[in-house]
Amino acid sequence: MPVISVDLATRRYQDIGIAVLVPQDQRIRVDFVRPARHGLSGTPDPCRLAEVIANQAREMAAPVIAVDGPQAWKDPANQLLHSRVCERLLATQTKTGVPGVAKPGTGLYFVTFALAFFDQLAEQGWPRLTMPIAPPTSGIAAEVFPTAAWRALGLKPLPSKSKTKPGDVNRWLHRLQEHFPLTVQDEPTHDELQALIGGLAGLALVRGDETGFQVVGRPPFLLDGTWREGYILNLSGAWRHQGILGRKESTNAD
Repeated sequence: MPVISVDLATRRYQDIGIAVLVPQDQRIRVDFVRPARHGLSGTPDPCRLAEVIANQAREMAAPVIAVDGPQAWKDPANQLLHSRVCERLLATQTKTGVPGVAKPGTGLYFVTFALAFFDQLAEQGWPRLTMPIAPPTSGIAAEVFPTAAWRALGLKPLPSKSKTKPGDVNRWLHRLQEHFPLTVQDEPTHDELQALIGGLAGLALVRGDETGFQVVGRPPFLLDGTWREGYILNLSGAWRHQGILGRKESTNAD
């Protein structure tokens, strides 16, 4: 079953990365979907974007939508000063505080945009991930953090877009292809490559392969009418691509 992964952005639709990952013939086919193909242009709207992504997931029967962006606010009782548990454990750049607070403060608009996106996905039938192990029997939306995924593979994370040099995206793609049997249809943008690696743990989750993914943090819950905490779905340091693609039998036979 396919996984759709979204690297969110708030200034322009063209900065949003969308990757569709499809297990196929012992490989992973990756298609990148440009927002303009769906008539999306200008300043992103979380409601409209969620509608488009959910419709595509529904058409493809994708049980998991991976999202690079926070899904909830901080639980004031989590014993951390500025962040959710998952953010502390994975050292995210943006820290989501109690409602209306983010560190740095410039990230607050992105945080509120991402939360609204998760809320809209839930209304469309893809609620937040609440079960840490069991494969989804229906649609779920899972928060991901691409930087942590690179680290889980023992690779240096892709530099930020502002620090990316010409050729960096292709170099990092080739490094990823040394770990995963990827068939990439088009040359990705920086945002699309981040969406790609963010979605890989979703494939392991769909298969119920506990060696391929980990869930970091605490389950999401409602407090005073707002969502708090939440898991980040990440690649496992013990990952093997045979697990994601069901190739353990052929590996044991070699």
